[in-house]
Amino acid sequence: MPLLMQFVASVVLLMSACISFHCGENTTSGISYTVDCTMIKNWTYTIIAASVALCSSLTAMLLIKFARPTYDKVLAESTPAGDLSIGYILALCNFVWWGAAAGIITFQGPFTSTGNGYFAVWAGFLCSVSGIGASVTKAWSAAANSSALLGLLVASIVVFCALLATESIGHAKPYQGEAIFSLVISMITAITIMILLIMEAAGYEEGATKFKLPILIFFGVLWIVLACCVTFSGPFTSTSNGYFGSWAGAALCLRAAFPSTAEALAIEQRQRPAVPAVPQAQPVPVAGGDPV
Repeated sequence: MPLLMQFVASVVLLMSACISFHCGENTTSGISYTVDCTMIKNWTYTIIAASVALCSSLTAMLLIKFARPTYDKVLAESTPAGDLSIGYILALCNFVWWGAAAGIITFQGPFTSTGNGYFAVWAGFLCSVSGIGASVTKAWSAAANSSALLGLLVASIVVFCALLATESIGHAKPYQGEAIFSLVISMITAITIMILLIMEAAGYEEGATKFKLPILIFFGVLWIVLACCVTFSGPFTSTSNGYFGSWAGAALCLRAAFPSTAEALAIEQRQRPAVPAVPQAQPVPVAGGDPV
């Protein structure tokens, strides 16, 4: 299924790049004009990215259908990523390829706002993550207890990159104040979240939890202000990476500060000291009788 969805996403992305910009000869109200799509930012890269993704996903599906032993053939064993089969290497290549495409096409262009091309490239990336399989599943499972913090870290990076891509900072730039405020908040948030995650991974979860609530409430207020500034005033008044990242950051701050009941119980269970097992009494043998 992930390969099929990647194939569909690459077709939609290719069609969006070819159709959305009306490349070639056009006529409007009796006036003829020509659109040279090669002059559109990253248009050529988008065509190449969609074409390579289409060929890669189609090749993997054909191998699964007609040459499954080849697809499952292990080329290297006991690597840090597990056994490397041909299929797994293809999945890793698709993941890297779609990740680069999503970063370039939706941050720089040509699909920086929502539309078929925008959703197609992100759908392809998410399906490539799913296609990696067990290793990614294990990684997410290990990080499940910090899912809100990880999501906030990703949102901070997305907003930071989106602000740099909009070039909203500079002399006489519109929305420069909002952009500088958002850039600083997203950068400080990312650094803070990484420190908290490192403390939890190093076994200092109790110390991290002690400071987590006031920090996250403070950042939650800042992120709500940030989201209102950049989406009501600018530069993210239309749906885009920066728009979604800003509101996701605000929501995830509050989610991390006030976890659900199930998450709170899981955290309390992890922090509770282990109770040593009480050894069971052994029967005492009695001479000339049964053990008592």
